Amino acid sequence: MFSLVPERLFASQAATHKQRDEAEREQKDEHDLKAGERMWRAAKELDAAEAVAALLDYVKACRAVLAGEPNKKKDLRDARRRSAVVVREAQPRVREVAYR
Repeated sequence: MFSLVPERLFASQAATHKQRDEAEREQKDEHDLKAGERMWRAAKELDAAEAVAALLDYVKACRAVLAGEPNKKKDLRDARRRSAVVVREAQPRVREVAYR
């Protein structure tokens, strides 16, 4: 009977760890949305049409992750990562302006 206590503690610790990981992912999702919006405004200021279009897709992908169902978030995050690659290729100077 004494051996059951550590197992129960371990199970609760695992659940807590999983919840903390999910909370960190949610926080990162919100951060990515804010950063994308900031870069989109900077690209718009620079009249970088290609970067504006790419960043708009990225912001939409970020919003989809935040609004998505928990069982679909992994796929939505993958789509956001693919969109981020396109953004990096489209905007060489936008980051400089966005983070002034």
